[in-house]
Amino acid sequence: MIKDSSYDHLIGVMNLAETYYSKKKLKHAIRVAGFACADAQTRTNVDPLAAFIVGIAHDLLEDTECSHEELEWAIGENLMSSVIILTKSDDVTYEDYIAEIKLSNDQLAIIVKKADFKDHFSEKETLAPELIQKYLPYVKSFL
Repeated sequence: MIKDSSYDHLIGVMNLAETYYSKKKLKHAIRVAGFACADAQTRTNVDPLAAFIVGIAHDLLEDTECSHEELEWAIGENLMSSVIILTKSDDVTYEDYIAEIKLSNDQLAIIVKKADFKDHFSEKETLAPELIQKYLPYVKSFL
């Protein structure tokens, strides 16, 4: 059974985030969610709470042992589609991954990826030299 309420989705994703993320990763996810929510508030076609939920969830599948089924049950099918777009598979280059996000026209995924870049470039703890090299060529395309 998939939950209906956005607030149930928020509680569900926060429970998974606390279970699966390290403390450092949870802080990153919360900052990304905050940036995404703030961006969504400036738009008429994006629900800020949905942006916050996807922001929290954006690394759960890629960086933890959280299963697809667990996450979908927690956040619902609609939000899950945005998280899937944000989840890079090992067989896809980073360049192709970024292109897929942009071509998806999924506003939640685009807002959250932009928020993810913003966090990586604004926090000392996430601004590792290898990430600068990895992300810098793609940041402009999300501005």
